[in-house]
Amino acid sequence: MPPPRDLHDYVKSIGDEQLVIDSLVGDLQRVIEYRKLGFAVAQDVPGSVRDAYQRLIDEGFTSRFL
Repeated sequence: MPPPRDLHDYVKSIGDEQLVIDSLVGDLQRVIEYRKLGFAVAQDVPGSVRDAYQRLIDEGFTSRFL
């Protein structure tokens, strides 16, 4: 397993901030939606996370959506 690194270093290694944010938003969408589809167990998503998620969607970070 690779050693942990902070978000800044991760984004730098990918080289594309938009891709990283799009991927994180898409991953959270799957956490929320896969439960409804029966693919995963329910996970608590705090209100502050849902609010941030919605703001990112509103800003157009949706290229990794289902």
